Amino acid sequence: MIYLNKSLERKLVYAPEFRAAGEAQDLKLTDKQIQALVRLLGDGRTITLDLVVNKIKEKKEQAIPVLTGILRDYSNYTEDTHLAAIDILREIGYRSKDAEKILCEILEEKPSERTSRAVYALERIGTKDSLPALHKALENLEAAKKEMITQYYIEVQESISDAIEVVLDKTF
Repeated sequence: MIYLNKSLERKLVYAPEFRAAGEAQDLKLTDKQIQALVRLLGDGRTITLDLVVNKIKEKKEQAIPVLTGILRDYSNYTEDTHLAAIDILREIGYRSKDAEKILCEILEEKPSERTSRAVYALERIGTKDSLPALHKALENLEAAKKEMITQYYIEVQESISDAIEVVLDKTF
């Protein structure tokens, strides 16, 4: 388990107060601190997605391997932490082959909140390389249709279709 030192955690958790004083802007993050930020966000602490994205965006080349590592690690991170990592990848908006690859791998799973968020992230950072996985996600969704609530099925189907359309528009 990865922990922040108490001083840094206080700066991050209570960032609006620190931001006014300019203290949150000067934080230098290590890989372990990036992991801890994602964990804090996933655990529903008072830290906000905007704050995490703003801090991580400054080090996006460093952060992408950390975020994809979290998504590959099922034993040390909760589902909520995984969802937070996916959300951060989307919000950073940085196209990375590794990020796109792990998001495409998530689409191979049974339809869930995780796959829905991966679709949403690929809508922003996906390239033509993600199109086969998005089409496969539609097939997987169709196969799981009987087990799903109709409204949820429709929302996910529309989300995948929208992502395919957006990615196609970016590639031509």
